[in-house]
Amino acid sequence: MIQIDKNGRIKSINIKIDDDELTTLDIEPTKEILAQPFCYQWNGSEFIKLDIEPINDEQQNRELKAHRYLKETDFYVVRKIETGVAIPKEVMNNRNRAREVLIASLPSSDF
Repeated sequence: MIQIDKNGRIKSINIKIDDDELTTLDIEPTKEILAQPFCYQWNGSEFIKLDIEPINDEQQNRELKAHRYLKETDFYVVRKIETGVAIPKEVMNNRNRAREVLIASLPSSDF
């Protein structure tokens, strides 16, 4: 599964982001797309490689990993709410770090 924005740019791979502005494609990503997802764009029938280098591949990979970690550990939060069972300290620390990565990538609010 790959999610793309309105411009056909990849926003997530194998992790569903709840965003009405994203389109979900039931497509298995190739090794090339997995290695550099931000270098590809959906043209309506296939992914094409853009003639650009990623701006900051390391940061973008960190953001994908942060999204993935939060998604994969959401059940701890639900379990806490539903049953009162504590979230392991290590998981809480890692979730906080993942959020910090995502917050750091937000655009400036200085308008």
